[in-house]
Amino acid sequence: MKTYVFIFDGFVQFEIMLATYFLKSRGEIVPFAISKDPVTSYEGFSILPFCSIEQVDVERVDLLVIPGGDVSGVALNKHLHELLQHLHQKKRGIGAICAGTLLLGQAGVLNGHSFTTNSIEEMEKLGRQGTFLNTDVVTDRHIVTAKANAYVDFGIELGKLMDIYENEQDLDETISFFKYFKPLSPNERGGV
Repeated sequence: MKTYVFIFDGFVQFEIMLATYFLKSRGEIVPFAISKDPVTSYEGFSILPFCSIEQVDVERVDLLVIPGGDVSGVALNKHLHELLQHLHQKKRGIGAICAGTLLLGQAGVLNGHSFTTNSIEEMEKLGRQGTFLNTDVVTDRHIVTAKANAYVDFGIELGKLMDIYENEQDLDETISFFKYFKPLSPNERGGV
């Protein structure tokens, strides 16, 4: 499985770290950007993209993840809109959190879908979208959207979308540990 993560100057790294940690357990994480030039996260980390957006082989993308942050510098990028539209048409997994959801709205992929966002006023300025749900995370078919505070649920939902959990127990252990900070006891795990 290949998970492509769109990075850009000012992207909020913490919103996607847990998701990429989960997804890496079943495949490769491929950070990409508008160009191959380094980008700087909101937290100040300089990251070198694996490839530019023009080098993305859309047939190899199983899931595309978009973090939040200041999306104004990439919002009108034609290549990004085309990539999102192509993946949407192919029903490939797409996840966006916080202001990253605006990029989905600008590409028109939320039409006919339920979604959530921290940026409802900005989303409304884009015109008619799908159905906004004022909840932390929404999974509607192959699209997962989340508010910034739901970064744990975002990662868990992306994992469910991509079927990375071995079984229900694996999912329950992940939720218990990462959402509630409570590792399962050996008895709960079925062990000694």
